[in-house]
Amino acid sequence: MLTFSINRDVSVALRETTIVGQALKINSGDVRSTNHDYGRLWFSEIFTKTVEGKLGKGRSDINVDAYGYKCAAHQAKLQASREVSLLSDAELEGGARGVSDAVATYVEYNIDAILDSSEVTSIVADFISMHDYLLIEEGVNLWRIFRLARQANQRVIEMLRNLIAKYAKLEDIVKSVLTNTRCWTILEGELAC
Repeated sequence: MLTFSINRDVSVALRETTIVGQALKINSGDVRSTNHDYGRLWFSEIFTKTVEGKLGKGRSDINVDAYGYKCAAHQAKLQASREVSLLSDAELEGGARGVSDAVATYVEYNIDAILDSSEVTSIVADFISMHDYLLIEEGVNLWRIFRLARQANQRVIEMLRNLIAKYAKLEDIVKSVLTNTRCWTILEGELAC
């Protein structure tokens, strides 16, 4: 014999949906049930929260417009907390919160240097990572090979060519370090033995 039973949670959800619909005046034919845009914008949020039992417990009426207004105000506060205003020196001295326009000007004029410094950091990290890898896997000190290759040692240059042929990523790292003098300076400080 086949039987069918409704899940207890489903029946509870259906009953709550009916109660919510009545509270929000959906079933009575007044679909818009709001007088302001806040209620219309946040209607689905209100409906979902009420069905989940997080809003209007035991109440037969919910002010959709007021709840929508509170949601919109909360969202505006969150957005304002993530944004930072550009302020003049006078405004900063007056106690306003934000970033000085001098900082913004500095960043605007020095953006290339700022981006270069992050690129240099990335190149140095890649070189050190490859250096450590080759030291473990091949038993080769990449920094020592680099220094000797710069002195035109043919045997070492050939060894570096072989490593580049074996490890494709190494070619980009070598080019980057050789074309950027800041990388070389930083690596001398980090890897000098």
